[in-house]
Amino acid sequence: MEHRTLPTLKDLRTARNATQAQLAGRLGIHQTALSRLEGRSDISMSMLKSFVEALGGKLQIAAVFPDTTFSLGKLAENPTWSDLQ
Repeated sequence: MEHRTLPTLKDLRTARNATQAQLAGRLGIHQTALSRLEGRSDISMSMLKSFVEALGGKLQIAAVFPDTTFSLGKLAENPTWSDLQ
């Protein structure tokens, strides 16, 4: 499996060969809203999860340390903080 680093959501979308209009339709939002979302540097985990899933992927979250990596799968499955508030 290939591992690539993509700096922006737009880069992720284009790497998956999706247009803004296509992805906006899958997300149920307007293309202009998707454009604004792609320009943001900070989005919620739930929106990131929806974005990735609309492209056909699955969000995985990991905490990476020099000596080990921990998968934080439950955060990606239910990415809300309301239980902690």
